[in-house]
Amino acid sequence: MEIKEACEKNINDIIELLKEANKYHSNLRPDLFNGKNPKYNYNDLLNIIHNPNMKIYVCIINDKAIGHIFMILNNHKNDVVLNDFKTLYIDDLFIKDDYRGKGIGHILFDKALEYAKENECYNITLSVWAGNNKSEEFYKNLGMNPQKTYMEYIIK
Repeated sequence: MEIKEACEKNINDIIELLKEANKYHSNLRPDLFNGKNPKYNYNDLLNIIHNPNMKIYVCIINDKAIGHIFMILNNHKNDVVLNDFKTLYIDDLFIKDDYRGKGIGHILFDKALEYAKENECYNITLSVWAGNNKSEEFYKNLGMNPQKTYMEYIIK
């Protein structure tokens, strides 16, 4: 097993992981997720890989990416309400089903924590869909706590 920063060679594997993540979210919220497409295409991923404020790490087993973590550095500065601080937002953390429960998600999160510390971030944030109890429990076990609640009212 190898954890490394994603490169162009990993993009096709990442697209497959993103498709699986969409299926997972579609099972949870079929009203919102189509269950087919990845949230990023090849060119999007290429741009992310080369963006200095974004980073993707992948877990490689047998020359194939079986998990990933997407991170975005946000620098809150000169906001009228918020203090100045940097935060690391985890945009996506996904592990293939066959590899869950083996500590890979924890290792990828530790990579994010290391990256956040290197960049002098105040905190790490992420979003978890309501009903995704396993992920919520996973993040709580890592020491994360709710920061705010995002609510919806479905009209149709």
